[in-house]
Amino acid sequence: MLNFMHDLAKAPSLREQKKQAKLEAIQEAARALFRRRGYAGTTTREIAERAGIGVGTLFVYFPEKTDLLFYVFSQDLERVANQALDSIPEESGLVDGLLYVFRAIFELYDADHELSRTFLKEYQFGTGRVRDAFNEVTFGIVARFGALVRRARERGEPMRDIDDFQAGYQFFALYTFALQLWLSRAMADRETALLQLRISLELAVSGLKE
Repeated sequence: MLNFMHDLAKAPSLREQKKQAKLEAIQEAARALFRRRGYAGTTTREIAERAGIGVGTLFVYFPEKTDLLFYVFSQDLERVANQALDSIPEESGLVDGLLYVFRAIFELYDADHELSRTFLKEYQFGTGRVRDAFNEVTFGIVARFGALVRRARERGEPMRDIDDFQAGYQFFALYTFALQLWLSRAMADRETALLQLRISLELAVSGLKE
């Protein structure tokens, strides 16, 4: 009986379930329309209609269309990155493990180059609570990269005693730079960008070694 009451206390309320269902519908509608019609060619009214809600309700959750763009990418990034982090092969060293995750993220952005470029452009100059939420997702991923550094150290890879989060932040910064170069077409293809990223990560990791 006590266990049942404990589980019941943890269960989301009907109101929270409805809110989550609306967010999922909005996310799916925005993602589909952005990819089919482009970010500029999609209106908030079209997103609301596809999600089955009123425009006023949509604005309660996302006052600006850029908020929707950030939300879609934050949800996709969190899902893809965490799935990759959870499935890194056990035998992978630090660089290979990082590349395993970054490859999965690159594949996410490769699904729609134009929309990905729009997102990066808006992200550089955007503000708002949903952008802040995207930053929280980023910092969560960075923290997990720090955990990879700790695991490498525990497995015997020679690592200097530095802050693991800062190491993870450095890795994420290298990935972001490579991603921007690739999406801006400064690099010919995804594999070239990933190769350059590997070189950068190897140099960074060599700087961490004792």
